[in-house]
Amino acid sequence: MNATPGLCSGFLMVYFQKYIDVSESNNIEKTFTLIEVVRISLVAAHSKFPEAVNNEVYRTIVKKNLISQGTTAIIKLDRDSNSAVSLGFAVALMLIDSYAPSCPVPPGNFDERDAKELLRNVDILNGLNTLSIK
Repeated sequence: MNATPGLCSGFLMVYFQKYIDVSESNNIEKTFTLIEVVRISLVAAHSKFPEAVNNEVYRTIVKKNLISQGTTAIIKLDRDSNSAVSLGFAVALMLIDSYAPSCPVPPGNFDERDAKELLRNVDILNGLNTLSIK
């Protein structure tokens, strides 16, 4: 197996598992917004596999996977489904798009440093900020 897909799939596996864990841990005392769930999940994945977003080739593979998974989630939506899953993919993609590996941060300190990209998405992010995972 090629090292690139293994690195990217490792990043995505950690991301998805953390996303599920945090989403399911929501309770009356602490409710995370969708953006918080995504950020917590990205930080967990970045701490184990920082090169998955620091390297342009790997980052492209991760982004394409998020696009594919998000599209599949939208297609599978029915009137009784929660759209938070597909929105979560969109938020993760926007945050990764605004991540600037040219200003690297230590593993696990995933942040959005490309101001131009982040501002492009700020209205969407602010709109999603109030959406909580149930």
